Amino acid sequence: MKAPRKIEAVWDQDTHDNSILVLEKEEGKLSLEEVKEFLAYSHNGAFKGDYVLIVRSEEAQEGEEHQGDQWGLYKVEPGAGCPVCGNEIPFYEVSGKIDRKIDLIKRMQAEMDHRAEVEEKAVQLITE
Repeated sequence: MKAPRKIEAVWDQDTHDNSILVLEKEEGKLSLEEVKEFLAYSHNGAFKGDYVLIVRSEEAQEGEEHQGDQWGLYKVEPGAGCPVCGNEIPFYEVSGKIDRKIDLIKRMQAEMDHRAEVEEKAVQLITE
């Protein structure tokens, strides 16, 4: 899959010197699906990760017409807390437990596969 082409990304700082990824589309509105694809596939996946999106609900000022759209995204790092408020993010707690369980299942599957190979070779040696 390819990243949407009409989106530009620039790293910037907010008023509190936190890093923020600014995504901008010159014409039309950004959609969540477009942004997800862009983050996953652009620049060989350099923007992959989890983000907090700040949504502004302001309308354009009179006489000012916005042709495009702009979103600000804060990158969320595991264990670092929310980049906006600093509180712990429960998603990572749950996600970490799930990831550990998946890793355990994969290791158990690999061990079972290895045992099956050993048993198969043992049977071959016995029957030869």
